[in-house]
Amino acid sequence: MINYPSLFNLKYKNDLSNSIIQQFHLECLNISKLKLWKDVFSLDLSNNIIINHENITKLFSNLQKCFNGHFHFTGKSFTNNPILRGDIPLYYNQYMAHKMFNNSLNLEPFKNIKSVKLLINRQIENILHQIFKKNNPLNIPIKHIINQNNTNLFLTFKIQINNNNNFKNLDNTLWYLHLFIN
Repeated sequence: MINYPSLFNLKYKNDLSNSIIQQFHLECLNISKLKLWKDVFSLDLSNNIIINHENITKLFSNLQKCFNGHFHFTGKSFTNNPILRGDIPLYYNQYMAHKMFNNSLNLEPFKNIKSVKLLINRQIENILHQIFKKNNPLNIPIKHIINQNNTNLFLTFKIQINNNNNFKNLDNTLWYLHLFIN
């Protein structure tokens, strides 16, 4: 299997408690703007997080652009052949093509499967909505982000894609999405 290096020179680890599920790492090629995060999140005098609702749309749009844009595959690949750079559905389609036909570029049979793209889009939407929840269910280090001064940050999100379509030879997968904030 091909081992793709990280664009940011980072080492990623898989979740060992999920060793049954195949796990892959994708680095977002679009950068989320630190200023947008700071415009949305701030701290009050008691060090509690305040959400400025007037600026949520700008950060939401920026994050949507990041998650729906292109990613760089990093780490051990699912195939011995080179894979195409693209968005999350393209990587997953290549994974399916490799598992079913042993050729990650045999993408034509998967291009019109809307359920895969819909599943991925729903999970991205869920991540986006959870980012702005007051109870912070994703455990995003908001206070750390607010206190950053032009330092690079990385946030990691997960998308699990299960073989609900019952394709032969297809395993459940966990995709780590690494987001660069600057």
